[in-house]
Amino acid sequence: MKALSEISITSTKREEREEAVRIQKNMSSFEFVFLCVLLSKILNEVHIPSKLLQTKNLDLTTASGSLENASKNLKQYRKMFDSAKLEAVEKATTWQIPAIFFQKRRKIVKRHFDELSTDHRFDSSEEIFRINIFIKILDVVINQLDNRFKGMQEVVQLFSCIHPNKLTVIKEREIISCAEAIQRKYSEDITTEFPLQMVMVKSMLHDEISKISSIRELADLLIVKLSTIAASVPQVITALLLFLTLPVTVASVERSFSKLKIIKNYLRNTIGKERLSDLAIVSIEAKAAGKMEMKNIITDFANMKSRRKVFTI
Repeated sequence: MKALSEISITSTKREEREEAVRIQKNMSSFEFVFLCVLLSKILNEVHIPSKLLQTKNLDLTTASGSLENASKNLKQYRKMFDSAKLEAVEKATTWQIPAIFFQKRRKIVKRHFDELSTDHRFDSSEEIFRINIFIKILDVVINQLDNRFKGMQEVVQLFSCIHPNKLTVIKEREIISCAEAIQRKYSEDITTEFPLQMVMVKSMLHDEISKISSIRELADLLIVKLSTIAASVPQVITALLLFLTLPVTVASVERSFSKLKIIKNYLRNTIGKERLSDLAIVSIEAKAAGKMEMKNIITDFANMKSRRKVFTI
């Protein structure tokens, strides 16, 4: 039994040693260097949209524009295999790795005389890498960016007429057509007066709108700076608030769950629902809670918990 256990331990060590040699061999190949260059480009393009989608004060237009730019850059990079290869060659030369694609032995498939040659097989290992790895990885990333945020793109396109950059350029007929589409989509919140009110806002505030560049600034202009006009165009105000309140991501909800895990740890396992909810609200709204006067809170808490009964001797 002892001999068998020693043999199994020796075979396990041999397998681990062979696996380490295999990994080291793969990491010292030109294909691995090329993959590092490719994934570095993809991650750099996705990094900015990823950070933007995690911010709190983010509107749909900014998020959509950032995702669209990332997808556009990756589509252009998909056609730049030669430039990516040159960058990989420079990296491989720096790391003293031969810039040569590993050539595999081509499999010979037996064919009958009456078969059609429908399956094309590439002889060049570089062409195989370009088709099966470079283009395939980029296609997956581009399709994910386009398909996952397709709904966001549709909403931004629907509300395009209320964006200041487009509102000052398009004609009244296009404004009415776009506003009618918004009204039909959100008929319970916006009335049929919305298209005419949009035309009125453009004609009255054309110069002021041309100086701003976002829907948030347009809402601030109508609601805060020109509050007297807001009563005349209530449907436009509703459309602006509706667009600004549409959630971009669920990052804020995920933050709330993260706070909940921190509050209810194993030391607070018996905490009640009401107290847990109150602590979660205080933790989530930490900025507002930090502005409160602690002395007043302590006094109110002491008065609530104080005994009303007076003891007499």
